[in-house]
Amino acid sequence: MADFSSKLPVTDTSDGPVTPGTAATLSNLIGGQYNSAGVTLTNTQQSALQLASNGSLEVQITNSTPLGVAQSANWIVVGTLTNDNATPAATNIGALVAVAEGTLSSSRYTSGDQVLLVTDLAGNTNVDLQYVAGTACVTAGVAGLQAIGGNVASGSADSGNGVKVAAVAVATVDTLPTVAATDRIDSQADLQGRIYVNAVPVSGSKISYSSATVGLVTAASATDIFTITGSATKTIRVKHIRISGTVSSTTYVDVLLIKRSAANTSGTSTAVNAVPNDSSNPAASATVLSYTANPTLGAVVGTMKSAKLLMNQTVPNNAQSAGVQIPIEWTFGSRGQAITLRGTSQVLAINLNSTTLSGSSFDITIEWQEE
Repeated sequence: MADFSSKLPVTDTSDGPVTPGTAATLSNLIGGQYNSAGVTLTNTQQSALQLASNGSLEVQITNSTPLGVAQSANWIVVGTLTNDNATPAATNIGALVAVAEGTLSSSRYTSGDQVLLVTDLAGNTNVDLQYVAGTACVTAGVAGLQAIGGNVASGSADSGNGVKVAAVAVATVDTLPTVAATDRIDSQADLQGRIYVNAVPVSGSKISYSSATVGLVTAASATDIFTITGSATKTIRVKHIRISGTVSSTTYVDVLLIKRSAANTSGTSTAVNAVPNDSSNPAASATVLSYTANPTLGAVVGTMKSAKLLMNQTVPNNAQSAGVQIPIEWTFGSRGQAITLRGTSQVLAINLNSTTLSGSSFDITIEWQEE
């Protein structure tokens, strides 16, 4: 019924307590329901919000498996694997952390397991360099340093295949070791550790050849009388030339050493045999010629040497006219580069500067290397 002011009094009989744990008959509070075993619903059914026993609202993050269990108001995220327990799986969280230890162990973990990194007690990650590209490292050496090389100590018998700056001790060097091209070899030392050194010049072991002509009779107004022509397959390095001769009447003759960029043609020439300095050498590839009739000369690069040669009479009529004959000798490479011929168009020629000699007879020798 209305009161004197024409207002209809309404009594809220659903007011209830808000203190947790207090039973309420009627309440308009927004709350939930606690079920220790949870609830199972089917389609179209409704349910009160579900609470934990402490009154907190339970929330399921996924549609099948809870993310974790509420504990002290924090979510606990865990995987299902522990350290050194099994191989990684789909249920593994995979966070990488480390375990500290005071001493290294070579058998802490199981092969194939996912494991923790290991640090020293200062938190520095321990690294043990045991393998490089799958090959075990050498472990001998000074403590605290990674050894590189063999495990042979000074004064010990040689073994292994290590990197070392050393020599093999031998009683004598009468017999040299037999090696092939590209072989790796040791230096040799006497029994006091002094290294043996062979004083043979570097060029002494290179493939070399010699040619000689005897009693060469030259043409009138002689030009090129002796030539060596380069090779299509090898580099030719001329090392030594010797020239001597006699004539009908003692005289001086100018002798020139000329380098040409084109081979001579025509003329009358004879091939001079190229003899290997070592019988195991392959056949020479350079060509040596002597001329008794002047050739048509190839293009000149330049004159490299010149000298006056005193040529004695073949049969001197007295000692004074005979004089003292000194042959011309030219050596190349001892004070610089040897004279080098590359290709068949390069020629080195001995030239008499268009001199006519009566009764000439020349002896000429040449030595060269082929590389």
